[in-house]
Amino acid sequence: MKEQLFHILQSTKFIGPELLLVFLFIVLLIIQMVNPRTGQSVFAGMSSLGFALYLKLVLDQLLFVQLEGSAIIYYEMLALDKWALFFKFLLAIAGIITSFFTILSQDTQKMESGTGEYNAFIVLLIAGLSFLVMADNFLIIYLAIELVSIISYVLTFYGRKDKSAEAGFKYFIFGAFSSALMLYGISLVYGLTGSLNFTDNLFIEGVRKAQEFPLFLGFILILSGFLFKIASVPFHEWTPDVYEAAPYPVAALFSIAPKAGALAVLFKFAYTFFKISPFHNNWKVLIAALAIMGLTVGNFAALFQKNAKRMLAYSSIAHTGFILLGLFALNQLAVKALMFYLLILLLMNFAAFLLVEKLAGYTGSDEIAGFNGAGRKLPFIGILAVIIMISLTGLPPTAGFYAKFFVFSALWESYQTSGLTLNLVVLMVGLLNTVVALFYYLKIPYYMYLRKAENNNLILTSSISASDIFVSLLSIPLLVLFFKPNWLINLIETFLN
Repeated sequence: MKEQLFHILQSTKFIGPELLLVFLFIVLLIIQMVNPRTGQSVFAGMSSLGFALYLKLVLDQLLFVQLEGSAIIYYEMLALDKWALFFKFLLAIAGIITSFFTILSQDTQKMESGTGEYNAFIVLLIAGLSFLVMADNFLIIYLAIELVSIISYVLTFYGRKDKSAEAGFKYFIFGAFSSALMLYGISLVYGLTGSLNFTDNLFIEGVRKAQEFPLFLGFILILSGFLFKIASVPFHEWTPDVYEAAPYPVAALFSIAPKAGALAVLFKFAYTFFKISPFHNNWKVLIAALAIMGLTVGNFAALFQKNAKRMLAYSSIAHTGFILLGLFALNQLAVKALMFYLLILLLMNFAAFLLVEKLAGYTGSDEIAGFNGAGRKLPFIGILAVIIMISLTGLPPTAGFYAKFFVFSALWESYQTSGLTLNLVVLMVGLLNTVVALFYYLKIPYYMYLRKAENNNLILTSSISASDIFVSLLSIPLLVLFFKPNWLINLIETFLN
């Protein structure tokens, strides 16, 4: 008993960043109860400071792991290693950007109540994802995903729009369904292997000895839970409605943070499981099919969207397809490509959602047709729009080009190593979908510059606002990192070596 208590106390010191966020969550709720009139800027400012401290603690943990090595804590349910720390680093950056976005967003400035709760839920969402990326145990994974999902349902309602209730309820229904599938899959795999920890020897031996079909079925059911969180086909139907209804900062956060958290575990699990599974080839075919469907459905659906937020939602589904291409390749280059892609996607998505909100504020509509002529009347915003959309497409001279190039390089390396025709087919489908993406991403600059303005009330302004500066801070690195990609690569190497 004493040894168990000592182990728990020793393990607790490794979750300092998460405990900080939980403490901040409680503080924000107390302030909301004591002084309900506290402004949005105060709560968001406290959140940004909390995320900055969280980032400091994560970097301290990185230094510790570099010197002392990885830590396996809470009886191998969590692992503190460089892989988890990279994603915690990414989550910290996402949290900081979301807090500043909240201060500047018209959606959140209009909130008359619940501002403390809103920011507290953002903090708890990041805390839940932080536990998720460290998880080595299926039970912890399930609990973390459920925590993140429940908070996500609630945050959707803060959009305070006519469609918010409908979108939140649809999100809940899809989430409950995928959660049930995942829980049943975990039960099935546990019954076959006798272990919930997918990194220990008992699990590995259980996989080797288990019957192939029920084991494969169990893993497909578990995979469904991950597919829901990363907004992958066929669990993607909630995405456009939720992105459209949620506040802009929340939609931007949804487009990257839960996706990154789920992918962190999915890649780690795949690296452990792929090499020992008796149905390795079937698994590869399944991942290839999911990637191709995600790319195709996301890109072609985005082509026909008239609402900018819905277009970005479908593009997010397509980005998930690109990331799954890396999971399909599953080599060392694919891992680096994933890390590079997620960091660039973080900048691109936040910049895109902030840009769309600014244009909607100027034009009075987030319909793409409402942006007619805005580029000529708002030249600074127009230039940023071109940079962001070109980067999302994956064209030079932006970092989005390297993000997709590295994924394709990993696929090509995988093809050369294996010689399988499937690898070449997946590569070609990815390239063709990049061409498709060109048509809808450049639709916004096209309407801004080549269409005549229908909104005569659009105000020509030469002044640069705080939100303009914020968009610039997110957009300029997309240009700089095209010429200096080694800066980001060196950062990634820090978390790998």
